[in-house]
Amino acid sequence: MAMGRISAGRFRAGLCVALGVGAGVVLALRGLSPTGSEALDWPVLVVVCSLAVWTAASAPWWTLSATSGVAAALASSLPWMAAGAGFFGLSLWIGLRQQRQPLERAVVATGTVIVFSACQELGWWGVNTALAVAAMALVAVLGFRRRSWQGRRVAAFVVAGAGAVVFVGVLGLAMAAAAARPDLELANRTTRAGLEFLGSGEFDAAQESFARASDAFERAEADLDAVWTQPAQLLPVVSQHRRAGVELVGAAARTTATLATQLEAVDLDSLRIVDGRIDLDAVLALQPPMRALQAALADVEQAVASSQSGWLVTPVRDVLEELRSEVADQQSLAKRANAALEVAPTILGADGEQVYFVMFTTPAEARGQGGFMGNWAELSVNDGTIELTRIGRTIDLISGGDGPQVVTGPADWLDRYGPYGFQTGDEDVVGAEGWSIITMSPNFPATAQVVAEMYPQSGGRSVDGVISLDVEAMAALLSVVGPVQVPGGPRLDGGNAAEFLLSGQYSIDKLDRIDALVTVASQVLGRMLSGGVDDPLALGRALVEPARQGRLLVWARNTAVQAVVVESHLDGGLFQGASGAGSGEVAASEGVGAAPIDVSLRFVNGAPNKIDVYLDRAFCVFRDDGRVVVEATVTNTAPASGLPDVVLGNQFGLPWGTNRSLVFWYSSAPVREMFIEGESIAVSQQREAEAFVETLQLDLGPGESKVLRFEFTGVTAAGTAVTEVTAWPQPLVLRERWGTAQGGTSCDETASVDSRSRTLTP
Repeated sequence: MAMGRISAGRFRAGLCVALGVGAGVVLALRGLSPTGSEALDWPVLVVVCSLAVWTAASAPWWTLSATSGVAAALASSLPWMAAGAGFFGLSLWIGLRQQRQPLERAVVATGTVIVFSACQELGWWGVNTALAVAAMALVAVLGFRRRSWQGRRVAAFVVAGAGAVVFVGVLGLAMAAAAARPDLELANRTTRAGLEFLGSGEFDAAQESFARASDAFERAEADLDAVWTQPAQLLPVVSQHRRAGVELVGAAARTTATLATQLEAVDLDSLRIVDGRIDLDAVLALQPPMRALQAALADVEQAVASSQSGWLVTPVRDVLEELRSEVADQQSLAKRANAALEVAPTILGADGEQVYFVMFTTPAEARGQGGFMGNWAELSVNDGTIELTRIGRTIDLISGGDGPQVVTGPADWLDRYGPYGFQTGDEDVVGAEGWSIITMSPNFPATAQVVAEMYPQSGGRSVDGVISLDVEAMAALLSVVGPVQVPGGPRLDGGNAAEFLLSGQYSIDKLDRIDALVTVASQVLGRMLSGGVDDPLALGRALVEPARQGRLLVWARNTAVQAVVVESHLDGGLFQGASGAGSGEVAASEGVGAAPIDVSLRFVNGAPNKIDVYLDRAFCVFRDDGRVVVEATVTNTAPASGLPDVVLGNQFGLPWGTNRSLVFWYSSAPVREMFIEGESIAVSQQREAEAFVETLQLDLGPGESKVLRFEFTGVTAAGTAVTEVTAWPQPLVLRERWGTAQGGTSCDETASVDSRSRTLTP
C-alpha cells in the first residue's frame, strides 16, 4: 500500500511537472522571450514554469485564488478574462473542499501562468511582468514551504543552481561591461562628433571620427561577447541588456566603418567652381557614396530600434532612444542631400540653359516677405557653366520692357495685392510701383511666380527659378568670399556688411550709394563664380543660419527641383509645413481650425523710408475667458532726428521719425475680434494661401508703442480646446520676441525667435 501511495504521488508529481512543461511550451509559442534568444527561451520557460507549477501543487488555495483573480483582471480580452475567471472559480472550489488536490492546484497554476501571458500592456517592463512574477513567486514560495523535506531538497538544489547561474551570469557581464566601458565612451564621443561633423559638412573630420569610433566599437563588442558573458543569456532582463549591447555595438562597429569608407570616397573638392564652371561628372560621381552614407545611417537607426525591448530598464531605453533620434536627424539630412544631388544636374543646366533671377532685399524698408528689393541679378547656368548675365536696381525693371506689364496669377495673390499696384486701369496692368512692392506677400512661392511672369516683360528672359537673399544672407556670403571695397565707403566683410547695408549706406550720396550696392552684389557673385571659395561647402554652412531665419528663399519652376526646395525648408511658403493654412486644414468661418493655430504679423513700410531698422515687436500668448489671445506690443525705437531724411522722413507730412506701416495679420483660424490700444477694429476675414488675413494701418511716433490684440474662440471645429499657437516671425532687423502668460501674470518673453517658427502653449 505504501509503495502504491508513493507511486501514485510520483505519478501526480510527474503530471504536475508535465503541466508546467506544457505551460512553458505555450508561453514560448505565444512569443514570450525572457532571454531575447529563441534557442534559450524554450528551456528557460519550461524549467521555470515546471518549477512554478510543481510548487503550486501544494500552495494554499487562497494564494491560487488571488493570483488567478489578478490574471483575470489584467486579461487583454473577454475570452482570456473568462478563462482567468474559470481558474479563479476552480481555486475557490479547492478551498471549499479543504483537501490537498495537488493536481487540481497544478491545473489552476498552469492556467493562471498562461492567462498572465495574455495580460494587457500596462507599460514598459516592470508593471504587468512584475505583477505576474510577484504573484507566481508568492505561490511558489508558499507551496515550497508545504512540500516534504525530499521535495524541498530537490527544489533547493534547483534554486541553488539557478542562483549560481545568476551569480556567474551577472558577474561575467559586469566584468565585460567594465572592460568595454572605456571603448564605449570613446566610441560614443567620436560617433557623436562624426554626426556633428557630417551635419555641418566637414566630411574629412567626420571620416576620421567614424573610423576611430568603428575601432572602439569592435573592441567593445569583443568584450561584451566574451565567453564569460554567455551564462547571462539564461537570465531574464540581464539577457536583454546583454543582447541589446552586443547587437547595437556590433551594428555600430559595422556601420561606422561603412560611414568612414564612404566618406573617404567623397571628393568634395571636385565640386569647386573653377573658372565659372562646376564639373557635372564630379556631381554624378558623388551620388553612389552619398547613397551608401544614407543607407549606413539607416542601418544604425534600425540597429538601435531593434535593440529596444520591453524588458530594458528605463535609463538604458532612454539612452538608446536619444541615440536613435540623433541618427534619425542625420539620416534626414542625408536624405535631403541625396535628393539635392539627384536634381543637381538639372539645376546646373545638364539638360539645357537655366536662368535664375536673384532678389537682394533689405528689411530696413519692411515688406511682408521681409524687406524691399533694391537690387537684382540674372544668372545663367548651362552644362555646369555659371555666368552673371545681368545686374541692376529695381528702377531698371520698372522702366524696362516695351509695353505695359500684366500679371495673371496666382489668383489669391492677385486678389490680395492687385489693388496695391498690380491691377490698375481697364486692362489690369501693373502700376509704376509694381517692382517696388513685389515682396509684399509673405508667401514666397506665389511671389516668385509673379516675378517669373513680370521679368520677361521688364526686358529680361524667361526664368527657371527665383532666389531671394536679404542683407544678412549677403553678409554671410561675404564672410566666405572675403571683403569688398565700397566706392567712397568702407571695406565690407562678414562682420560689418549687414550694419552698413541696413543703415550705414544712407550716409553716402544717393548716386554713390546706388553704385555701392551694385558693386557689393556684383563682387560677391563674381568671386563665387570665379572660384574664390576654396571649400565648396563653406557657402552652404554660412547660409544655414540665414536660411533658418527665412532670409534665404528659393523657388524653382521644375517640380522635382521645387520638391527638394520644399523638403529643405527653403521655399518660404506661408505657415510652411504647418497644421493650419500651410497644409490646407483651415477651419470654416464659424469655427477655429486644427490646433495649433498658426499666426504671423507682417509689416509693410508705408512712408516710404528706411525706418524699419528700429521696429520692435514683442508678443504674448494667453487665455482670457476661454479665448486664445495674441497681443503684440509694437514699438518704434527710432529717434526724431539725427539720421538722414531717407531714414526718418516720409511723404505724408508726419513728424520726422514716424513709422507708418500697413500691417497684415495672417492666421490659420479666423480672428473673432481685434483691437488697437483697446479700440475694436472691424474684422474682414480676407484670404491668402488658405490663411485668414486682416489689414490694419499703424502710425507710431518716435519712441511710441501700441498694443495690437487678436482674439480666437479657443476651441477647434470639433469642440476641443486649442492647445498651441505657432508663431511665424517676419525676418526684420530686430527679432520678434514671443512669450506666454498664465492666470493674469505678466508675459514671459523667454527669447527672441531666430527661426522660421516657434510653438507656444497659452
